[in-house]
Formats: sequence, structure tokens, C-alpha cells
Amino acid sequence: MIASDAVQEMIDAAATCHPALAGRLCRICLPRDLTPSLGPFDGVYSVATFMHLTRPAIQDVFSRIRHILIPEGRLFFSVPLHRDDVQADECDAKGRRFTAMTHSAWTGICRQTGFDIITSTISSDGLGRESFAWLNCLAVSIKNQPKAT
Repeated sequence: MIASDAVQEMIDAAATCHPALAGRLCRICLPRDLTPSLGPFDGVYSVATFMHLTRPAIQDVFSRIRHILIPEGRLFFSVPLHRDDVQADECDAKGRRFTAMTHSAWTGICRQTGFDIITSTISSDGLGRESFAWLNCLAVSIKNQPKAT
């Protein structure tokens, strides 16, 4: 098991708050650092991450995740389906990217990159923001399908 973030300060904070993670924290910038040398893993868990990438990078990341999973490995991800604070340029007031896609677009990328959807649900925002809805998706890499490159 490893835990990762793209921001070194977050890795450092996690190390301070959770000493039991020593040796299991690493900085990974998506999609560049998501290489087969990281795996193999039984599963990948990602919450509030993929929406910060461009659409082409999201597809690239899903393909790369297949390369680090064991056969029939699992991918769980949670992303917002809607945010009322994002402008037409897909950025919020702080300049952070939020790529908005529909439920079918997210699950479509999963299927295109070699995953079957086990379950997908929509939930309310955990911080109580009424205009936010989240997609929570569990997928499995399709057995014996060639891995997308």
C-alpha cells in the first residue's frame, strides 16, 4: 500500500500526522508518474483528484491505472458531477481546474480504457454544499483484455 499526492507539502503533512505511513508516502504527478514500476496493485482509490486534470489526461490516467493493476484489479474514484463555482474556463476563483463531465462520460472513459463498472452512485456533498453532487464509482479491470496504451 502506498499513499500519494502531487504536492510535496501534503506528503509532508501526512507524514507528520500519520507516522505509521512512513515509507509508504510518495509524490506522484498525474499522469506522468503513474508508471508500471509502481505496481502491481489490487486496487486504486482516488477521491477528488481526477477532476483536476484535462479530459485527455483523465483518459491517459485511467489507461495507466490498468497497467499498475493486477488482473481484475479494482478502481474506486469519486469526482464532482457539478460545481456551481466553476467558470466557463473550467477553473474556480482560485484558478484550480475542475473538469466537469457527466455520469455517462466518466463511466464511458472507464469502459473505453478496459474497465467494467461494478457500481456507480451519486451522493450529496460531504461538506454540506447543496449545489454539489458527487459520482462514486467502483470498476474492475476486464480480465484478459489487452491493456490500452
